[in-house]
Amino acid sequence: GAGGSASLWHFDNDDTASVTALVEATTREHGRLDGLHCVAGNPTLHERDLDLLSSDPAIWQDTFRNHFIAYAVAAKAAIPVMIAGGGGSIINTSSGQAIAADTVRLGYQVSKRGAELLSLHIARTYGAQHIRCNVLRYGLILSENAQARLSAEYIEDARERIAGALDASAEN
Repeated sequence: GAGGSASLWHFDNDDTASVTALVEATTREHGRLDGLHCVAGNPTLHERDLDLLSSDPAIWQDTFRNHFIAYAVAAKAAIPVMIAGGGGSIINTSSGQAIAADTVRLGYQVSKRGAELLSLHIARTYGAQHIRCNVLRYGLILSENAQARLSAEYIEDARERIAGALDASAEN
């Protein structure tokens, strides 16, 4: 029907207690939870999330916490509420880098692939209880800022890697 309501809450994606509190506060205010869209992350980590030999493992931990663990914690808090309400839908945001290996941002790539596997786990484990879980996998978004900062070679390489990964995934 028409209408509905929404809330705006401040939370810290880097703090799992804050992520859980977000789900709990939303449920308290609205009496139920029908949907969860996990799209948060910390792009400030990208500049330090390099290749295997050049990155500090602490950056991978921070990246994994922001791009995978926060999604899992939010789903863990949301799923029991959704089941009690008769079901719900979870959308986890990923990246084309989850399937098209790049030479940098190793932690980001692995954590986004983890978010995709988490989504499959949720769908298979809780689907019979009317919990749907899907992934939105974005490719390179060529905003004005991205076009100004990225070289033409990088953009073309990204297009080729993602297209190749999609072709390979279609063959399987």
